[in-house]
Order: sequence, then C-alpha cells, then structure tokens
Amino acid sequence: MIKMTTYIFILSTLFCTACPIYYGAIIPYSALTRKNAVYSEIQEKQEPPVTLRKIKEPSELDKLTAKLLEQKRFDDVMMLLIPYVNAGHADIQYSLGVIVGAEGAQITNMTKKEQQLNAFSWIKMSALQGYPKAVQLVADTYEMGWYYQPVNHNLATCWQAVKGQRKHPSNCD
Repeated sequence: MIKMTTYIFILSTLFCTACPIYYGAIIPYSALTRKNAVYSEIQEKQEPPVTLRKIKEPSELDKLTAKLLEQKRFDDVMMLLIPYVNAGHADIQYSLGVIVGAEGAQITNMTKKEQQLNAFSWIKMSALQGYPKAVQLVADTYEMGWYYQPVNHNLATCWQAVKGQRKHPSNCD
C-alpha cells in the first residue's frame, strides 16, 4: 500500500539565524507556519521513514556547505548538517566532526573543548558505521591524543584492526 505524504523544505530557514527549526529541516505540511516554501511530493511505502538524503541531492548540500564555510558561518554549517547526522549519514557525521574540530572553527556558545569533544563524537559515530576515513581518524586520535581524548594504544590498535577489516567497529567501543 502506497501512502502519499507532502513534506515541506523550508528555504527561508537556510539563512535565518533566529529560526526555531533546524536549517534545511523537513517538516510535515500540517506543521508549516512559514511562507516561501517549496513543496515536494514523496511516495512512502511500508518501509522505514523517508530519509533527508532522498529529498536533497548531495551536490546541493555540498555546495551550500562550501558556501557557508567560505563565509566562516560555522554555526550555520552545524545547523544545516545536524539533521543528516541525526539521520545516521556516516559521511556527513565524519564531515561535520572534521569541520567543527578544525582549528579556527568557532561555534557560538561552545568552548573549544566542547567543540572538540562533539567533533570526536560525530567522527566516532561515523567510524562505528565503518566509514573508512572516520575509522582511520579515530585510530589516529587514540594514538596521538587529539580531540581531548587520552592516548590509548589499545584502542588505537583496535581501530587499526577495524581499518584492516580484522575486527568489527563495535569491538572497539
């Protein structure tokens, strides 16, 4: 059985810093309270809920993220990517972790330590899904003590084994 549901992509929130919803959030039509929306019809089957990735092309997200980074709008980048991170997209979890953890990134109302700890948690979420770049960075982090993580050679070795596909990521957690 196919059920038709209308979702709204709120364009006006992309550049609104005082908006109460996440940038680029998808909300049901019944919850729409803002103007300037683009309507998208999505067919839903008896499957898991539609993911954000099915709505927005990765190239659009990449372009918008790059534009915001050029303008050093790190808060906006974080708000744009959080829905994708929460939806479990390993590549975006890794990217947001690297962006927020980068030297020079400044997130409002977060200390540098909080930024680093959040960044590592997103990178590790990605690594737990087996995303190769994240696995390598987690291994290196435990080897070098980055992101306010203590040096831990046992965990570094474990994550290297994950990289070599000799262990499952859940064995290192």
